[in-house]
Amino acid sequence: ERLRDDDVLNAAIVSFGAFGIITAVAIETDPIYQLLFPPIKDITHTALKEKLNNFDFDNPKGLYHYEFVFDPYSKTQTAMEAPATRIPFEPGHPTPTPPWIVRSDKGFAPGDQAAGIFFNMPLLTPEQKTAIQFDQYRKKCILTDTRGTPGQLFTATITYLEGYTESAIGVSITAAAAMIDISTRVIADMQLPTMSQVRLVHPSRALLGFTQLTPKTAVFEFGLANDDSFPAFENNLTAALSKAGIAYTLHWSKNAGIDAKRLEHMYGTTRIATWRAARRRVFQNNAALMHVFDNDHLARAGLA
Repeated sequence: ERLRDDDVLNAAIVSFGAFGIITAVAIETDPIYQLLFPPIKDITHTALKEKLNNFDFDNPKGLYHYEFVFDPYSKTQTAMEAPATRIPFEPGHPTPTPPWIVRSDKGFAPGDQAAGIFFNMPLLTPEQKTAIQFDQYRKKCILTDTRGTPGQLFTATITYLEGYTESAIGVSITAAAAMIDISTRVIADMQLPTMSQVRLVHPSRALLGFTQLTPKTAVFEFGLANDDSFPAFENNLTAALSKAGIAYTLHWSKNAGIDAKRLEHMYGTTRIATWRAARRRVFQNNAALMHVFDNDHLARAGLA
C-alpha cells in the first residue's frame, strides 16, 4: 500500500531496519559538478570561533563544503580549515589516490595493530600523541589543492583498526564555538590523546536523524583508544554539554551507547512518539510483524 505521509517518510529515513525491507528506490539526480578545494589554510582558534559564531548562511560565495580540524592541546592555537566551492564539471583533472588497507583472507593487514600500540606508548604524552595525529591528518587525510566530483573526492571507508574507535557528536553551529572550548576542557582533564575533525552539514528532516540540529549541524568527530576511556569521554562530554544547556545528538553508528533516557534527551518525546506512530501505521499496528524487524539496537534505545 502506497503511503504519502511526511511523518512516515521522515521516520523511515533513519529507521535502523525497523520499517521492513526496501523494495524500490526513486532517485533524483543533479547535473554533474566538481568541488574545488584550495590549499589547506591554518586559522587560529579565536578566528575560527569568531567565524562559526558569525557564519554567513545567506551569501556563502559558492561555499559547498566546510570542515576544520583542531588539536585541543595546540600551544599555537592553530586549526586546519578546508572549505570547498561547487564549480562546473571539467574533465581531465587528476583526483587524489585514497590510502588503502589491504586485508588478507584471514582479515589481517599490515599495521592493523598500530593504533593500539600507539595509544598505549608510555614514552609519549597525550599532547605529543595528539600532535602526531594532527600532523598525519594534515599530510594524508584532509583534502587540499584538488578538484573533483564528490564521488572522486570522498572515498574514505572506515576500518576500525585494533585498539581504535571513533565518537561523533552533533551540535548546532550556533554552539560550535562553545563545543570547541568544552571538548578541549574535557579532553585535557581526562588527558586523552585525541584531536577533532569537524564538518558542517545541512539539517536533516529525519525524525531521528542525528544531523537534525538547525540552522546547520556541526559534527565533531574524535578518534580514541578503544578502552574504558571511550564511554567515559562520551559521558563526560555530554554531561558538560547538558550543564551548559547545549543540545547534542550522538552519531548512531559511531559506537554510541544510546539508551531510552539519552534518546529522549536528544530528540524529545514528540519526535519519538511520531516515529513510533509512523511504524505502527506501516505495519498496520501488527505487533507480530513489527517484532520481526526488532533488533538489539532498537531494544537498547527503547524503540522495539
